[in-house]
Amino acid sequence: QQQDSALRQSAEHGQPAGAVVERARELVLQKPGLRSQFNEYTVYEQIPAQPVVTEARNVIFVGRSRVGKSTVVDTLINPFRATGALSFYSQTRDPFLHTIQVTTPERAININFIDTPGLNERAGSDDAHSARTNQSLCDLIMSFIGTAGVTDIHLICLVASFEAGISGDDVAVIEQLYHEFQKNSVPDSQFQFCLLVTRCERKQPAKRRELGAQIRSAPEFRAMFGLPPSASDGDDGRAFPPILFTGSVAHDDVERNDTGAVQKTLEQIVSMRYELLRFITADCHQPCRFEIKPKIGESAPASISLESESESES
Repeated sequence: QQQDSALRQSAEHGQPAGAVVERARELVLQKPGLRSQFNEYTVYEQIPAQPVVTEARNVIFVGRSRVGKSTVVDTLINPFRATGALSFYSQTRDPFLHTIQVTTPERAININFIDTPGLNERAGSDDAHSARTNQSLCDLIMSFIGTAGVTDIHLICLVASFEAGISGDDVAVIEQLYHEFQKNSVPDSQFQFCLLVTRCERKQPAKRRELGAQIRSAPEFRAMFGLPPSASDGDDGRAFPPILFTGSVAHDDVERNDTGAVQKTLEQIVSMRYELLRFITADCHQPCRFEIKPKIGESAPASISLESESESES
């Protein structure tokens, strides 16, 4: 019942589920393992009055343009929704804050997601789609963090899509963002990074593990994270950042009214969503502190609360 309430609450976001997704949803949730994973976390888009929030997380998504950063939040809220038709241009032009609440039988956590415009923007024929440089986009993201008064970030998700393999552009963008966060953090801060790979709804677990192994062994990524070229050389106690996967219901499958294809992808989506929520809500994320001063004349967006209700009352 809690899950149904939360899903109804988020029905206006994304494409309407439609009959084909509803049929596939029923088939997926008939499987005990997937039903258990789905029911373990209830996600509210509008923060309910109860239960009392006891924890908070600040999570930021960064990556190149059009890799599906905004879709990740949509899928966490409601995995049973189809994406819209692909657009040539990025749908996110400015950073924005999206707060959800994740509850389990034991606790409730407010998660402040910061969605950001992607690097490597495409230029259009009008001012609305004028391309900005990667450095100006990095400056925009950091300025938003400073203007919003964010001093702690618990998790930085470097978002990428490797549908055509690991490209030099992907590596360059992730490396630039990685160093940008290092540059703006308080000295000696401990970063909590993860690599989040999107558009994996058609990849079975074995294929995801294979892709993860390829990423971990890629010399470009190992050099970026300060690791030796080969895992066999030892890592001096350092580890490759966690790799997680996500996906969403394909617009084309819904258009074709293909219940079988939607069901197969939903089985992967529900499982990947469970792993991502479990990772985000884990107790291991110590916040990394930032000191970014807003530029003169910038107004602050909606404030971000870092305290739990129980802490603020004390």
